[in-house]
Amino acid sequence: MNERCLPPKTQTLNWLVALVLVFGSVAGLVGCQKKNDATSELERAVKVLKQPVSGQPTTTQPGQNGTAVPPVAQQVDQAMNSFKAGNYSDAIGLMEKASTNPTRTPGQTIAVQDAMAAVMRDLYARAARGDAAAQQAIKHYKDNRNRH
Repeated sequence: MNERCLPPKTQTLNWLVALVLVFGSVAGLVGCQKKNDATSELERAVKVLKQPVSGQPTTTQPGQNGTAVPPVAQQVDQAMNSFKAGNYSDAIGLMEKASTNPTRTPGQTIAVQDAMAAVMRDLYARAARGDAAAQQAIKHYKDNRNRH
């Protein structure tokens, strides 16, 4: 049926529905995007790793507030501090150690992998912009990966 044959109210209603759908889709896409920069992913990983897990080995060290913190959580926390300080090679090394820690649960493994991926994305972006420290950290990471 041709739109010109429709009454004016129906044409207006069709445009209104289309407009609502478009704005709803755009709002949904924008609202669903999560912040996944390296620092926020590292913070999220530390939070996940510090959650107590039943059955996890209790070989722990005291944390900042006196509670026991699993070693993998400390490694990721140290990696985050190194990353924030611009010590990218140290951050990558600590994340590598955390990723090979056998005491992780599947959820913790995913958190560590997501954090490592965010760190590497960030470093590659920095290196592309000419950041010499990021370039050096990536070179060091690749050299270490090729040795093993």
